[in-house]
Amino acid sequence: MKTTASLLLSASCVLFLSGCGTLRELSDRPDPVPDSICIFQDDFESDPSPFMQHLGKSIEISTVSGEEAISGSRSLCLNSMDSSSEWILSAELSEDFGLTPNKGYVVEFKYHVTDTAAQSAQNFISVSGGKKQFYARSSFASAPGQKGVTRFTFVLPDGANDAALRFSSHGACRTIIDDIEVRQFRADLQSWLFEPDAFVGMRKTPTNPNMLDLSNPAFALSRDEFFPIVDEFGQFRHTEWTGKVHSLAELKASAEVEHEYDASRPDIPNRDAFGGLANSAGDAPGTDGFTTEKVGGKWFLRDPEGNLFWSIGITGVGSFQSTMVTDREDYFEEIDPKYLADATGYKPGTFYYHRKVEAYALGKRNIVRKYGEEAVGDYWRIAATRLRKWGMNTCGAWSTTSVMSSETVPFTVILGSSGSEPLKTKRKLFTLWRDIPDYFAPAFETRTVEGAEARAELLNSKYCIGAFVDNEISWQHVPGNTALAVLSCPPSQPAKVEMLKMLRGKYSEVSALNKAWGSSYSSWDDFLEKTDFEPELKDVETDLFAFEKLFCERYFEVCRRAVKQAAPKALYLGCRLASRNEIVERAAFEICDVVSYNIYKTAVDEFAPPPGSKDKPVIIGEFHIGRIDKGSPYGGLLEAPDAAAAAAAYKAYMISAIGNPHIVGAHWFQWFDCFVTGRGDGANATCGFVSTVDIPDYAMADACRDISSRVYEIRAGKK
Repeated sequence: MKTTASLLLSASCVLFLSGCGTLRELSDRPDPVPDSICIFQDDFESDPSPFMQHLGKSIEISTVSGEEAISGSRSLCLNSMDSSSEWILSAELSEDFGLTPNKGYVVEFKYHVTDTAAQSAQNFISVSGGKKQFYARSSFASAPGQKGVTRFTFVLPDGANDAALRFSSHGACRTIIDDIEVRQFRADLQSWLFEPDAFVGMRKTPTNPNMLDLSNPAFALSRDEFFPIVDEFGQFRHTEWTGKVHSLAELKASAEVEHEYDASRPDIPNRDAFGGLANSAGDAPGTDGFTTEKVGGKWFLRDPEGNLFWSIGITGVGSFQSTMVTDREDYFEEIDPKYLADATGYKPGTFYYHRKVEAYALGKRNIVRKYGEEAVGDYWRIAATRLRKWGMNTCGAWSTTSVMSSETVPFTVILGSSGSEPLKTKRKLFTLWRDIPDYFAPAFETRTVEGAEARAELLNSKYCIGAFVDNEISWQHVPGNTALAVLSCPPSQPAKVEMLKMLRGKYSEVSALNKAWGSSYSSWDDFLEKTDFEPELKDVETDLFAFEKLFCERYFEVCRRAVKQAAPKALYLGCRLASRNEIVERAAFEICDVVSYNIYKTAVDEFAPPPGSKDKPVIIGEFHIGRIDKGSPYGGLLEAPDAAAAAAAYKAYMISAIGNPHIVGAHWFQWFDCFVTGRGDGANATCGFVSTVDIPDYAMADACRDISSRVYEIRAGKK
């Protein structure tokens, strides 16, 4: 078989387009692509730069200098922080850039994400066509503080004569790039790999830079040779890594390795039955549940024995992973029909969204083959031992009922609000998992209360820390946007009716509203009927912010009542905020017992509630730093190259959280790696503490043990 990168002209960079030959020597650049020619370079030191000379569509672009420059004296800055759009085109190098069909290319550049409007915003490098199609696309960073060098490799398919190189983001952000270089090579990479429908139902595909290894002969295979892409255990067939199993015998043998690991690690000392700090209760009494208290200027949980408790957790304990098979049965080397079940895809915009399909419970099958049929029902025993040995004291959101009801490890329940209806707005809003609900809908409270009552037995367990209600609601990043959206709703919209009540209470006469707003409503009924008036936010923000405050308080108050009615002792933990909006946050701090955030960053030592918020503790519902060396296209929202780096990143994040006086816990997302073929929304990250064949990541386990053994010393400032 030929090598995957054949000689084109020379390994040296030769002048092909403007900009080549001007780049500084890059000693920290990854190994260059062999047998390639350089067709474009820019270090952004010249004016005008080659990048700007080829620029087509773009947001307003600037350069930065001084400490913000990645290298040299200047770098390019792509800043979309003022945008309210969900998808943002930051810059596009126009079609005359010179990309040619049936040629291979590598785009390489340095990057630094300095800020995002939400807690994260995915940056993309892509090659697009004129008919809203992508010939290739890859993400390279998503969280503030991420920096590094990315490499984007692709082959343009036949007929791609309109290809343009594009930088974009999913969410507003500020990203600095520098030292961009484009190389062209002739390779045995198959162009079919880069066709839009080459792989479906997968958030990241094998052409993602983390997986696309030019030295791997698999990428020279035809489609018929490449498929199936996963083996009988759901592992990617075309690469090797530590922990991959090749037979049922190897799978079973991995259990004995774990027994040896457990035997060599004693339990974390000085812990009570709940995992709290033994003998730290002082005058605090025992209780029927978990409570919160500020001690020495730092917030803590207290467990039912009254002892100090800092929550070291992990989500999805015992939740076996499934993957969709409909329309891609040939992806799998083997499908056991015993483990097929009906399912529905989720998350708007993904391949299986709202489709009735068949899902393959491959995670459950691996467990049965490894341990036996009884292991599924008794998995809580495996989980309890692991959590004790690793030093984790909390099963986070989406852990299974069997795990939580075992009363071996404290847990948090996740509930869902219900009974709302979407805002029927004409205004385009940011949406993550679903449209913006109307929390004034009459059924919202009754159905949310009913949902909590259905979980009352779990919620009243002494091992229950509390309940989250919902996850990553699409709260708007810009205060006032939700209220503006309500204005364009029809008169039957419950939220608009509530807005009318609020405004009528303030202004009495519609003429007074018109004077304040510059509107021309003929009556209050006309206010309800009109859907096409939108005032300037700056002119009416006092009223719109006041309504948003009511809107948010309505949500949090209903959810709190639902939790407390079902279980008065359970803590209400909020809705796992994924973005920052001070109106939303202040309402959460006013009403929740503990306010939850999902924060995917490298550290959280600088996190603080908005000024003026009520003083309440904070819990981090999700974070991770996934590995990219486990046969998957990507590790997750944040990534590390290997086990050692992931373990170090985990410890750094946890130390920053434990040292933050507001934070009382942090939960890793998630227990299992995703299968490379993806879950119901296509997510296929290797971000688990446990592989898809149920082998723990022992480097991560040891990192967690180290943190757990020192958590209260770190909290006391003794790092």
